[in-house]
Amino acid sequence: MPVAALMPSASYALLAHRGVVVSILRVPGIYAADRLPLDRLRKGTPALCAADDVYTNHIHADDLAMLTCAALRYGRSNRIYNASDDSDQDG
Repeated sequence: MPVAALMPSASYALLAHRGVVVSILRVPGIYAADRLPLDRLRKGTPALCAADDVYTNHIHADDLAMLTCAALRYGRSNRIYNASDDSDQDG
């Protein structure tokens, strides 16, 4: 079974335990300077193959770190947060 199929049930299992306080961050693809396809870019080949060019959600590593700190400080207990970058990737 794919990991993605297990995540919702695992998340809800954590939330179901009494006395356990959790905040769950559902994180999409993480990007940062050290996670770019630099070899492809240097060669002038597409960063994504046509088959990989689909609608996806991403978040920059710095934004994820800030979101994690905010969830720890301000997040309500036993909540699930969907993390995503709101930037437009169209150019």
